Amino acid sequence: MSKIKIEIHSGSCCTYYIDDEKKVLIDAGYKFDKKVDIIIITHCHYDHLFFLSEIAEKWKPVVMAGAKDAESIEKLDLKTLAKNLKPVKVDRKLKEGDVIETGELKLKVIETPGHTEGSICLYDEKEQILFSGDTLFNGDTGRTDLPSGSEEDMQKSLEKLKKLAVKKLYPGH
Repeated sequence: MSKIKIEIHSGSCCTYYIDDEKKVLIDAGYKFDKKVDIIIITHCHYDHLFFLSEIAEKWKPVVMAGAKDAESIEKLDLKTLAKNLKPVKVDRKLKEGDVIETGELKLKVIETPGHTEGSICLYDEKEQILFSGDTLFNGDTGRTDLPSGSEEDMQKSLEKLKKLAVKKLYPGH
């Protein structure tokens, strides 16, 4: 693997910190206190948003999320299942095929509806690593019985992910 560091932090969900040319945080379920240039939210559920407003206020990063979940993050609607969180503006609404470059990594956005309608995964083809949010876990998949979840969409998303060569999986839990 390249010289970049990926730190795993367990809070309400797994939060990943990519220490590269750009400092990238994937999901915000952990009270994080290092410089952050970009935050990518894999889906709009509260456990992935717990510390988003606090981190965004402190570091002023570019906040990114799947286009179909962005409004829920900005308004904290029913889909987020959130109480007592602050809404945060999503600066970049991600869609299938978008690429986020951290320096060495090129994270390609894969839309994977099922857990939520706007769930996304991030895949680096060269390193063959997948940040799967709550779409795919080690040996399991995310729930589909919450607002905007869909078992049919989840099955289609999992079929899409099966086509990827993955050496390292970084799930949301």
